[in-house]
Amino acid sequence: MRGLRKQVYMIYDFLQSTSNPQTWLQDSFLKGCENADFTIAKEKLVDDIKEKLWDLETFFRYHLDNVANEFGKAAYLESVQQVLNEIGSLTHESTFEQYQEVLERVVNISKAKNGKALTNASRKAELQDLKEAYNQERKSKFEKLIALNDQITLLKFQEDYHQESWDLAKTFQVFMRDLLMLSTTKTRRKMPSNLLILATIPLRFLENFLRFDKSIRNASTKSWSMNIRIPITSRKEC
Repeated sequence: MRGLRKQVYMIYDFLQSTSNPQTWLQDSFLKGCENADFTIAKEKLVDDIKEKLWDLETFFRYHLDNVANEFGKAAYLESVQQVLNEIGSLTHESTFEQYQEVLERVVNISKAKNGKALTNASRKAELQDLKEAYNQERKSKFEKLIALNDQITLLKFQEDYHQESWDLAKTFQVFMRDLLMLSTTKTRRKMPSNLLILATIPLRFLENFLRFDKSIRNASTKSWSMNIRIPITSRKEC
């Protein structure tokens, strides 16, 4: 569990820079985490989705009205119209969930046909500049939309598993408290450079707990496909 160990040592080093490590760990370590409000984050995402989708709509409509006729009945134009239909289904009264669904469908359209559904593949020499300009602009806009879609996935994960992550965070807080107490014992003073040795035993307990927790989740009949995964190392690395 290199990732876990790295975080332990980084937090430990930071705690040593505070005037009162135990107080900071108790009062500030989890401050603001217990009662998370995702409303503001959702509102911000909706504003970003609106802006990016309206921008894409403007780009595609301009392309259809002013450029597309140069390419006849190219296959990509049908996908462009599908995207416009999806965006057109939204109103100012649409909910966060509706914006999320439309964004996901638009992104999925762009990924169809091995990611070529919206690609202008014209081979006419006289149209290469128009084709490249369209493809580059489309690519740039969809990179932003895909990034937004990923943010929504992360936000949903955080919201769905907030209580579970909160319980784990409290366990981690207790672990760091115990490690701090251990580091101030006579053993710590006699071996000032061996925090790694002192941390090995409690880290093994925490790692074993996470292994057990993961096995229970995997056996559950519920869907835990988005569960937190922490890389696990062998005992030889302890």
